[in-house]
Amino acid sequence: MSDLKIWKFMLTVQRAKDYIKAHFVQFILAVLFFVALVVVAILVLVSQKQLSEFTTEDVKTYVYFGDTKFEFDTSVTLDENNGITKLKLDGEEVDLDSQPLYYSGLKKAILPVQMSVVFPLSSGQQKTIPKFSEVDASEGGVYLRNKNLDYSLDTAFLYDGADLYFFINPVVIQFGSTEISLSEFSYVTYNFNKELYVYDFENDVMNYYTDVSDVVFAKADSYTVNLSIDSLERDNDKSRLLVKNFSYLSKLKS
Repeated sequence: MSDLKIWKFMLTVQRAKDYIKAHFVQFILAVLFFVALVVVAILVLVSQKQLSEFTTEDVKTYVYFGDTKFEFDTSVTLDENNGITKLKLDGEEVDLDSQPLYYSGLKKAILPVQMSVVFPLSSGQQKTIPKFSEVDASEGGVYLRNKNLDYSLDTAFLYDGADLYFFINPVVIQFGSTEISLSEFSYVTYNFNKELYVYDFENDVMNYYTDVSDVVFAKADSYTVNLSIDSLERDNDKSRLLVKNFSYLSKLKS
């Protein structure tokens, strides 16, 4: 490098130093602002990952795909992307609908999608809870829990806005001449293909019925749900359709 080039380089460096000295406060503020932006960006990415992903502890869980039970002896990850929730385990993944992921040996389940909570004794009021919330009755009482929620339930049920109902109270499923008594923590799915899946939690039994053309009811002590048209009925009250579009509902808060 020639002496002229060295002199020009040193002059440039000196000018940069002089500029920084003259604008030291502004320079420090600019650096701090940049660092703050990086930190915020990292926190946003971490927060988004936490909201879109849930990993169980190293405990046994199980889920039903249709009428087939799948059990897992280690931790599993639920990952939501573009509105689709996937169950991931050992490099394998499978799509989940609304079917709950149960903890083996506990009265506790993870809800893989956003759900609504229906309060039949409060005029059928509905509130939403986010995906990956847990419904927990393992320590007495029934609670809905997630990062921002710890809510005690009494008379209520959960509805996915489409086909699945999760009952925290005992119900009787009726269609035609068939009656099926279900324990609390059971769920039912009745879809547009007239396929009916009835899971009894206490006995860990899934019953599957095809071509169910009769009206399907779930009857509890104080309310009835018409699963064929997704409506709530109470004695001496008019039936009301359940809200399927959750954007119209407010969030459940503790």
